[in-house]
Amino acid sequence: MAISPSDIRFIFYLPNLRSYLDRADMIGKLADKVGRGVLVTSVADAELLGPGSKNLEVVEVPRGRSYPGRTAIAASKTVGQLLDTGDFNIVHDTFAHLGPLFLRRRKHPNQVYLTSFYILGEWDLRHWIWPRYKMRSFTDHNLRQWATRTITQRIITRLSDNVVVQAPGLIERVAESNNNARPKLEWIPNNVVSEEATASTQQRDKSPQIRLLWVGGFVLAKGADKLLTLLARGMERGIPVHATALGTSSPLDRSVRPHVDHLHLRERIESEGLAEHIDFLGRVDPREVDSHYKSADWLVHISEIDGSPRVVLEALVRGLPVVGSRHPGIAVLDPEENFILFSEPFEPDAILDRIVEEKSNPAAHAERSQAGSEAIRQNFSSDAISDRYVDLYMRLLSQRVV
Repeated sequence: MAISPSDIRFIFYLPNLRSYLDRADMIGKLADKVGRGVLVTSVADAELLGPGSKNLEVVEVPRGRSYPGRTAIAASKTVGQLLDTGDFNIVHDTFAHLGPLFLRRRKHPNQVYLTSFYILGEWDLRHWIWPRYKMRSFTDHNLRQWATRTITQRIITRLSDNVVVQAPGLIERVAESNNNARPKLEWIPNNVVSEEATASTQQRDKSPQIRLLWVGGFVLAKGADKLLTLLARGMERGIPVHATALGTSSPLDRSVRPHVDHLHLRERIESEGLAEHIDFLGRVDPREVDSHYKSADWLVHISEIDGSPRVVLEALVRGLPVVGSRHPGIAVLDPEENFILFSEPFEPDAILDRIVEEKSNPAAHAERSQAGSEAIRQNFSSDAISDRYVDLYMRLLSQRVV
């Protein structure tokens, strides 16, 4: 029997909406294309969804705002109750939060069970966290989450029918330490809400100052030290470079419990005289972030550990070019290297030369901006990525048909 999109009846779990607004928008598009779609979330913040989907049902987990173990139990109970009362055939987890349900999947044996990873605990622990921090990987409160992720992702991979990661290269990273999982691995990239995002068509500031933007945790794994190196080299060469950091606590703020990296980063900032060249604005209202994207010259995101960073997609769709790493989740966005300035090997002078060159050539900068915005709108919009999920779910359900 042939499977059609109307045969798909899914439950998709997200830990919250505030951190996954783009994903929630994609799930809404997905619900409009299939028979039934339910988004289960531990923290609904329903006002953030806006008009959204016509058909998406949103269910908030009772007492979902709790510590992780209790949240997983509550979320699994809520999804289990939906399975008891509805004819669902797809259950899609995020980050192993539905682990208790998956452990008891024999109670609901007719569904396809999937999970999604946006950070790979085991690869990150082996290749990034442990080589740099050794035993602190397990004793520091900022780092031991990777050990927890390694264990839970191993378990949920074994229990799942399929695991979705965000780039082909991430499949290889998972399979490196768990080759038995390879047949279960699928890749579907992240998405961005493109309908509300407008690419900046205005000519950027004609002043000689180069404005770099940082969004997210100011940590070594995301390239914070490399941003400081760009600022330091710019200062040494007399290039007016200034950075604005959003969504992160300042390593210069001694009133908060520091991240494990912040002592090192604070020492660099203070010893190299960089405090005047970077502003830490902390968390800002989401409605203000758009203005920062449009006033900057480049986003810097030289990450080693992200899946497919939402911040990179958000910047590109708004016409802000990116200095990025060749992490698989970033490289997959621009395989022909048309609009991302890849930073490997990391040569700060070469990067600064390119940035200065484009600052003095607005037409070239605008061409790069437009290429990035158009590519992201075409290939990574919520609508485009929801089609990928429809195809995946149909294929998995077809394999179940005898």
